Amino acid sequence: MQRDLDRLLRDARDALAEPPADVEERAVERALAARRVRPAWRAALVAALLVLSLTLSLGAVAATVLPDRAPSSAAQQGPLVRVVDRTVSCMPGRAYDGTGAREFGLAITKRTRYSSTSAWSPASIVLDGGSPSSTLTKFLIVRGHESQYALNSPGHDGPGHGGVYLNVKSCVPSRKPVPLAARGIPGPAVRYDTGTGCTVRGRILVRVRATLTQPARWRAIPPVFEGVQRNVTAMAVAIREERTGRAVLFAEARATSSALWRGGMCR
Repeated sequence: MQRDLDRLLRDARDALAEPPADVEERAVERALAARRVRPAWRAALVAALLVLSLTLSLGAVAATVLPDRAPSSAAQQGPLVRVVDRTVSCMPGRAYDGTGAREFGLAITKRTRYSSTSAWSPASIVLDGGSPSSTLTKFLIVRGHESQYALNSPGHDGPGHGGVYLNVKSCVPSRKPVPLAARGIPGPAVRYDTGTGCTVRGRILVRVRATLTQPARWRAIPPVFEGVQRNVTAMAVAIREERTGRAVLFAEARATSSALWRGGMCR
């Protein structure tokens, strides 16, 4: 029985045809070529993925970092303007009387010579929405030219150069109309350097208009302002309650004169 099985196995092996030599050689060559080509494809794929990853990373950096910097192009900074005319909505600080009212202050001056030096103090209008000891509460600063006093104490009085500066951390742009006039405010106007404090309910609308000596672009002025840094020849500010539309005050100033109209909410 065993001898019969061994004989059948030998016959089966002898019956199987061996592949021709050239067929076997071609198969070996194809296998070797595949081994040579595969690493090249892998290297090309890895290189392409690295280039794509680097491109995406640089794009993300540009998108997240560059907008936080001061704008570098005319389009980002805005067009050149000779007249600034902007309206914003601001929330003054709470009054201390516990009634829920809001308070703000405004100071206005014409160009004046300092008593102790030969320097000149510029015509200016400064709107303060809270404690006067912090730049962060200055809603609006308009200066006719640079102020040596402000330059020496920037943390208190904000930018010291001539220009228009709006606090974009405390105020937001508004499209609501605000007449740039004293209409609705009883006179007469106070025509000397002065300041006033006003009590309102809720937010206020502030419109500022200023004529510059030279065209300038609106831009970011860290840490909290946007504006233009140019000397100003004429300036005006109108303030109304946002909810009721009531006129609160109107102020205008230039080098040789200043005038302030204030309503019954101001003292």
